[in-house]
Amino acid sequence: MHITASRIDRPKQGKYFFIPHWPHPALIPRDIKRGYKFENAAAFGMSSNIANEFKNGLCEKRFSAMNLKWFYKSPKDWHDFSEVDVLIAIRSFNLKTKDYAHKSNQRLYNAWHARVPAILDSGANYQSERKSDLDYIKVNSVEEMLEALKHLKNDKELRHRMIKNGIKRAQETSVERIIKLWTSFFKNKAIPAYEQWSKKAYIFQKLYVKRCWLLIKAEAMILYLRKMIGIYKKPRSRYGYFDQ
Repeated sequence: MHITASRIDRPKQGKYFFIPHWPHPALIPRDIKRGYKFENAAAFGMSSNIANEFKNGLCEKRFSAMNLKWFYKSPKDWHDFSEVDVLIAIRSFNLKTKDYAHKSNQRLYNAWHARVPAILDSGANYQSERKSDLDYIKVNSVEEMLEALKHLKNDKELRHRMIKNGIKRAQETSVERIIKLWTSFFKNKAIPAYEQWSKKAYIFQKLYVKRCWLLIKAEAMILYLRKMIGIYKKPRSRYGYFDQ
C-alpha cells in the first residue's frame, strides 16, 4: 500500500492513494502592506533543483533590466513569503526527458497559501494540478519566463485574479482538509487492510513482504538504469484525491 504526493505517480505494485503534500509549516503569506508592488521574484527549493540558467547570473541581469530583484530562498526561509511578489519554480526549461511526475506540488500549494502568483515549468506534476490559467503561468524557456514577468508587472488586475484564485485553490490543501484525508485513509483503508493481512498464515505474510521488497528493489533498479541512459517514463494517468 502506497501513499503518493503526486497525482500521476503510480507505483507498479500494491494499492496506492494520492494525498497532497502539506503546505509549509508556519508559512508567512505575502505582506498585505506591499499592495500592488511588483519588485521581488523568488525561487524556493534546493539549489540543485533550480534551472542552470539561474546560476550563471544571466537571468539576474535580465531581471534587473526590468527593475526586478531575483533571489534564492535558502531552506531556513522557505516558509517566508512576506517580501515575495512572484514565485518562480523552474527545475528545467528542457523537460523532454524529464517530467518530474514523482514530485509533489508543494511549491504551488505554498504560492496559493501565501497569496503570491507563480511562474512554473511545464512539469507533468504541476500540469496534473492545473484547472485554469489562473493557477499558475507555465513557461518553457527563459524568454517565455521574462515575457510572463513583464505581463504580470504591467497587469495588476491579472495578479489580483491569480491571487484570488489561489486563495480558493488553497482550500483544497488546507491543514484541516489534509488531516481529514489522512484520517479517512487510516480508518477506511490502512487499518482494515492490516487486520485482513494479520489473519493470514505466517508463511503467507512472510512471502508477501518478501515479494513487495523484491518488487520495490526491481523498480528502483529499472528507474536507475533509465536515468543512466536518459530514458524517463511518462505518466500514464491521473488520479484524484483520496477522500472516501
